[in-house]
Order: sequence, then structure tokens, then C-alpha cells
Amino acid sequence: MISNKKMQFENSKILIERVSKILRLGGIWPTNRSISSNIQFTIVMIYYLNFIGMEYWNLISVFGNLDLMILNLMESLLHTIIFIRMLVMKFNKNVMQVIVDTSENMNIYKTREEKEISMKYHFNASSFYKMSVQFTFFTTLSWYTAPLTNYLVLLMKNETAILTVPCRITTFIDFSSSLQQTICIYIGEIVIVYFSVCYVLTYNVINIAVSNVCCQLNLFS
Repeated sequence: MISNKKMQFENSKILIERVSKILRLGGIWPTNRSISSNIQFTIVMIYYLNFIGMEYWNLISVFGNLDLMILNLMESLLHTIIFIRMLVMKFNKNVMQVIVDTSENMNIYKTREEKEISMKYHFNASSFYKMSVQFTFFTTLSWYTAPLTNYLVLLMKNETAILTVPCRITTFIDFSSSLQQTICIYIGEIVIVYFSVCYVLTYNVINIAVSNVCCQLNLFS
């Protein structure tokens, strides 16, 4: 029982590190910056900015068609918000200070009562982390593969099927002239799922920080 509680406490301490691991893949995590992480971030953001640009180019190309404009705006505005969110996470000094303070405060709990209070609040943060990341990943993946799923269903019914690209973008070169090229676009755009998860992780950072503040207020009250 004691060892189980000790394990729970240690897991609550490294929650912020678990969140950071995914964000570090794209160099988005603001602390412990290095040349390699900055290069990663630059490459990822250039890719994402180029993708968003193609979405808005598609918006211009369908201008006048209300249905297509609404569908495009639903996606392009969402990706624009995510892009801005990533920039804030990377460069905002207040965000970085909150992360540093939260990480340092994880080590101030010494007594059994303090650790139990810490586990109580950080268990909620950990639960939110698991549910939000899994839900976002599978939801985004389902949305991303929806055209492919519909294509396969039509093929099984021996009906005419055309595989469309997952996101509404306009490329300068027509890559949708063959099935192989469309599949290449699918592979190239799979990174979009990662950005959606990163967006949710930024809220996890806030949730962990709030849980940490609530825990300290409980201790000092």
C-alpha cells in the first residue's frame, strides 16, 4: 500500500515531464532550449505555416461558394489558432516562468500529509491528461482518415470511388491525379494529427499549473 502511494506520488511529480516529451518532438517546449530543438521548431513551423497558407489559398479559390468557404474556414481558422498557440508556448516568457515554477514546486512536498494532498490534485490533472490526449488523438485520426474510410467502403460495395485528400488545401502542383500521389499527400499531412495533440497539451500545462497552485493553497490554509 505504501509503495503504491509512493509510486502514485512519483507519477504525479513527473506529469509535467510526460507532457513535455510530446511537445519536445517538435521543439515546442520552451525550457532547456538547444540548437537542435530550435531547428526542429523552425522546420515544424515552416511546414505548418506552408500548410495553413495552402488552406487559405484554397479558400480564395472557392470564394463565392458558401458551403465550401464554410468548410474551409472551419479547418483553416482552427489551424491558425493552433499555430499561434504553438508560438505562444515557445516564446512567451510568462508561460516559461509558470512551467519552471511548477516543476520546482513538485519537490517541496515532504511529509505524508503534503504528499497525499499533492496526489489528490495531481491525480485529477493526470486523469485529464490521459483522457484529453487519447480523445484528441483518436478523434483527429478518425477525422483525418474519414475520406479514406469512405473510399474503402465504396470499393467493397463495388461502387465508383474517388479518394480525396484529408484537408482542404490547394497545391501549386496537382498531386491528386493518381491514387499513389493522393496517398503521398496523406502521408505528408499526417503531422496535422500531432499539432492537434500539441494544442490540447498546452491546456494540460495550464491544468497542471492550476492544480499545483490549488495544492499549495490547501497546504498553506
